[in-house]
Amino acid sequence: MSLFRAFLAGSAVAAFWGCAESASAVDLRIPWLEGAALGMGYDAATGSLMKEICADVKPLEAVRRDESNLDFERADTQEELISKLSASAGGEARFSVYSGSARASFAKSLEVQRNDTTIVVQNEVSSEEVGSVRSGSVDNGGDLVKFRRRCGTHYVSTIVYGGELLMALQASDQSTSSKSQFEANVRAAVGAVSGSAEYQESVQRLESQNRLRITGRKAGGGKDEAYSVNAFAEQVHNFRSQVLENRRAHVLFAIVSPYVGFQTSTTKSATVDLALEKLMLMDEKLVTLDKVTREPAMYDVDAADLPLVAQERDRLRKATDSLRIDIEACSYPIDPTKVDPPECQKIRTYAMPPTRAMGDGVPERFVSDCQTTEAAIPPMDLKNGKRLRGDGRIGSRMLIEFEIQPTVVDSRIVRVRVTERASEPGTSKNPAEEDIVEFYEEADVYRTSGCMVVEVPKPISVAGRWFTHHLTESYNYILDKATCVSTARLSGGGGFRSRTYDAFRCNVSFLPLRGMILANEELFEDGKVRPRQGFESLGWLTMK
Repeated sequence: MSLFRAFLAGSAVAAFWGCAESASAVDLRIPWLEGAALGMGYDAATGSLMKEICADVKPLEAVRRDESNLDFERADTQEELISKLSASAGGEARFSVYSGSARASFAKSLEVQRNDTTIVVQNEVSSEEVGSVRSGSVDNGGDLVKFRRRCGTHYVSTIVYGGELLMALQASDQSTSSKSQFEANVRAAVGAVSGSAEYQESVQRLESQNRLRITGRKAGGGKDEAYSVNAFAEQVHNFRSQVLENRRAHVLFAIVSPYVGFQTSTTKSATVDLALEKLMLMDEKLVTLDKVTREPAMYDVDAADLPLVAQERDRLRKATDSLRIDIEACSYPIDPTKVDPPECQKIRTYAMPPTRAMGDGVPERFVSDCQTTEAAIPPMDLKNGKRLRGDGRIGSRMLIEFEIQPTVVDSRIVRVRVTERASEPGTSKNPAEEDIVEFYEEADVYRTSGCMVVEVPKPISVAGRWFTHHLTESYNYILDKATCVSTARLSGGGGFRSRTYDAFRCNVSFLPLRGMILANEELFEDGKVRPRQGFESLGWLTMK
C-alpha cells in the first residue's frame, strides 16, 4: 500500500499503522502538538491531546538545541506531494506524520491541478528539548476502560520546542525542462543572499512563472497564507531568527509514550490491510465530492446533477466515518486489555468492492479557474484621432460622446476600444462645415491561457455632454470620469477663431467591465462548448 494512501486516512488510520508495525507499543513522535505538557494524556486513535495530566513524571533539565534543517521536495501530483512531504520529516515514524498532523492538513489543503509542479520548502528549527522520567506507576483508578477514555493511549514524555515553516510554490508547466528550471529558481531564491544581484535575478525568474501560487503555514496553527515571491524568500531567510527570539513559543514536536500494560496493537492481516486501503480511497473521494459541492463551476459536472452529488457525498461520509471508527477501535480498543476486539472482525465486511471499481464516478477538476466575470479597464488618454468633417475652425464649447466597444481576439483576449466623438451642433456655421472629430484608444483588458471567451458585453454608448475648455465630468457608469481639455491655440476675433484642425482631447477612467461569459478550454470540442459530464450514483458504495 502506498504511503499516500496511509497519509490520507488521517488520525484514525495513523493510529492503526502505529500499532501494526509491532506487537508491542512504541513511542511516537507527534509534530506540532500545541498545548502539550509533560505527563499529559494523548489518544493515538484520534490524534487528540487529552488536556489532563495522567502520568506522574519528573522533568529533566532543558537542553538547548539550536538546530535547523532546510529541505526541498518537488512533486508533480498530489499523491507525490503528500508522500514526499511525509518522507521529508526526518525519518520519523509514519504514525507521527499521519496522526492529527498539521502537515497532513496543509498538504491536503493544497489544490494540485494537472500540469502543476509543486516545490515544498520545509524549514525546521528546534530550540530546546525537555525530557522526563517516570516518578511512579500510572494510577488508573482500577478501571482501565474509564482511564482509556479519560487519558487516551499515551502520555507526553518529551517536548521539543521550536518552529517549522512550510512553503508550497506551485506553477503550471508541461515540459520536463520547465519543471526542473522552476525547482532551480526556488532553490536559488532561498539560497541567495537577500538583496544581492543573484537574489534579485532569482526573484524575477520566479515571478515570471506561469500561474505561480505560494502558500505557507507555520507550526503553531493558524490559517494558510498566500505570499508574494519577495515575502516568501524573506520568510525563509528570517525564520530561524524569528524562532530563536522566543524559544518556547511553539511545540515543534512531542514524544508520547504508551501506558504500561495497554494492548495497543493487533496482528496485521491482509483483510485489515485491504480495509485500510478502502478507507484511504473513500477519504480521497469524499474530499473531492465535498469540493464539487462547494465549487461546482470548477468541475466537469452537469449543474442538474449537483443534488445527486451532495446525496452521494453524504452517503460516502457516513460509510467513511463508520469504517474509521471501527479501525480506531480495532487499533486502540476502548478496553485496553483486549488484543483482538470485535471491531477487528467487523472491518472484514468492508473489504468489498474491488479497489479498481472505486476510481469511477468522481468529477474531474478543471486546470484553470474560468469564473472571472469582470475585467479592469486601464485609464486611457484618447489621442489617436481623425477628422470626420469640418472647416478646422472650432469653438470653445463642444458636445462629446463616448463609445466603449469590447471585442474578442483569438478567443482568449478581451480588447476594449474607447472612442470619443466631439462635435459642434447648433452653431451658426454652415452645418456641413461643423467640426466632427474622433479620438480613440484601445487596450487588452483580459487574457487567459486556460479559458475561452464565449461572449462579451455589447458596445455601450455614453450620452453626450457639453465640455468647455478644461472640464471633468463624472458618469458613474462603465465610463467613470472624463477630463477633456481644448488643445486649440485660438487667434483672431469673432465667435469662431481660425485654427487648423484640433479639438478636445480627453483622459478617461472606467469602472470594471462586467458581463463576460467564459468557458473552460477543456469544454471546447470542434469549436463549440460541449455539455458538462453527467454524474451517476457511486455504484461501488454498497456498505451500510
